[in-house]
Amino acid sequence: MGEIFSSTLRGRIEHLSADRERFIKDEIAANRPLKSGITGHARCARGYSESVLGDYIYINDLWPVNTGLVYWEWRGLRTHTTDIHVKD
Repeated sequence: MGEIFSSTLRGRIEHLSADRERFIKDEIAANRPLKSGITGHARCARGYSESVLGDYIYINDLWPVNTGLVYWEWRGLRTHTTDIHVKD
């Protein structure tokens, strides 16, 4: 069984934005999508882009039901509650 890494359960990384951003980038670069938690909802982050306009994450969102959406989201748009990846 894999080890669960949660920024809210281990290391309190949510308060260390540079470490959290590095974790997200590293996981996505290693082809390990992760849960991108926002208030009341969970999505899958599977891409990352850095530009002069800001950092973006590529989101697979199951909402709305029976449709779902895939989109780029500016990283500062929402407050992220947790980012979780299950490691092998």
